[in-house]
Amino acid sequence: MQQLLHLLAALVALMALPPGERDEKDLRKTLADANAFIDSDEGKALGTVIDDFKGQVADLKKVSDEQSEEVRRIAKMGLAVSGGQIINPQGLTSRREMIADGRAFLSDESARRFGAWCVDSSLRIAGQEGQIPQFVKDIADTVRKDMEIGVDASGAYMIPDEFIAELIRNVEAEGKVFIRCRRIGLVTVGTTKIPKRTAGLTAYWTAPGAQGTRSTPTFDLISLTPEKLMVLVAAPNEFYRTQLLIDLGNFIGLEIAHAIPLALDDAVVNGDMSASYGGITGILQSANITSVAAASTHTTVATLDGTDISNVIAGLAVGYALDEAEWGMSLSVMGKLRALKTSTGEPLYQRSDQGVPATIDDFPFMWTPRMPASGSIGAAAKYAWFGDLQKSHIVGMIRSIELAKSEHALFESDMTVTRGILHVDCQEQDATAIVTAKTAAA
Repeated sequence: MQQLLHLLAALVALMALPPGERDEKDLRKTLADANAFIDSDEGKALGTVIDDFKGQVADLKKVSDEQSEEVRRIAKMGLAVSGGQIINPQGLTSRREMIADGRAFLSDESARRFGAWCVDSSLRIAGQEGQIPQFVKDIADTVRKDMEIGVDASGAYMIPDEFIAELIRNVEAEGKVFIRCRRIGLVTVGTTKIPKRTAGLTAYWTAPGAQGTRSTPTFDLISLTPEKLMVLVAAPNEFYRTQLLIDLGNFIGLEIAHAIPLALDDAVVNGDMSASYGGITGILQSANITSVAAASTHTTVATLDGTDISNVIAGLAVGYALDEAEWGMSLSVMGKLRALKTSTGEPLYQRSDQGVPATIDDFPFMWTPRMPASGSIGAAAKYAWFGDLQKSHIVGMIRSIELAKSEHALFESDMTVTRGILHVDCQEQDATAIVTAKTAAA
């Protein structure tokens, strides 16, 4: 019995760890030890107890296998798992610099292979296989060596998984807003329910020998139902018939990377629950997020002062959101706020120094083109947000970009279309962890 309890405790301890931080070798060994004990004479002597344990071991193995497969799938996308959550890939700064240089892939060889695949499949679809240069065929054959080529319902040839990881990294690197939210991987286009803590335990002072007061946490559920975010990019077939394979691969990869994160950021900021935003309610449209208005005469961004900014910070009532809080605004609004001073003439803006980020009133800031420009902000209009997006919003996505291409979509224009699809949703998880700032009413 002692060995049984020891094995059970070891299994529970291992399964309590997040999947990405669990030692799979230790888990496999412990499961093997458990099965060996079940089959031993000592185990069989325990009767119904060992039968229950055998069922628990089988259930744990099933859960472990499913989680391990999910971690492997995420890793295949070039991402990582920590604390049970999918995290940003390392080197986003380098990735952004790479994209700025017009490169969608880390190596020219990857871009060349992607370009060769596009040329080869486009000319095959168009019935012009004889025009494919031999060197393009050779490259494309290495791309498709380990995959089964198929045609989907729309007549488009699917693009190999080899390039998906790079394109996902590009989307992450180009995102400004959604990457700051808590993000989880979804495995279905149906609804996934995520637990949401609404109230926690309460600690009470208790006299010696007195009965303690019991408290109970409460939970709600967040429903994530990913919608289809699609990008289409067309290129003249003359482009495909050239030998500029590297340029072609980078062109398509960058167009996808620019379009998808821009649309997703727009939904997280401005979404109004309509189909135009995938049913997402954005930060500026939410009725649950508190707005802090400027002083009564400050009806434009140009008339704001330092006290208005301090009041927005004070409006974030929950202290746990201040630890990682930051400002979000457009570039033109950022220029206005950086010029503000306190009532004693001290500048609110502090430049970055020795790795410490620049701040406005001691808090870092980011800008996004999805926020309104200062010139378009009138009275009683929202001009910024302040808070912790990691705590306030959750983004769930099926962590792969579905890519396909077709020469038939724009047949009359002699162009080939590449289609990228990402299934994603965004929901509020704690509206008190963020506030919006707005000008005064006229």
